[in-house]
Amino acid sequence: MCGSWLRVIAGLAATALWANLSSTFAYEPPRGSPVRAAIMDSIRIPVERELGPPVLLTVTALNVQGVWAFASVKAMRPDGKLDWSR
Repeated sequence: MCGSWLRVIAGLAATALWANLSSTFAYEPPRGSPVRAAIMDSIRIPVERELGPPVLLTVTALNVQGVWAFASVKAMRPDGKLDWSR
């Protein structure tokens, strides 16, 4: 009897641990997803405010973990490079 309860408790503990760990892994939001759009807009809007629209962002890396995001992007104009001297 004691052994079966230990197995149940161990199983529940393992499940809880797995659920907690799986929610902490970083992932890349897919193109077109609301999360990706929100992150790109949060980058694009201040850049366009500073340099003027339109600004295109090419994503080199984008990872989300919980409420945090890491983005590595290259900003450019539709016809080429940005003029950073403005």
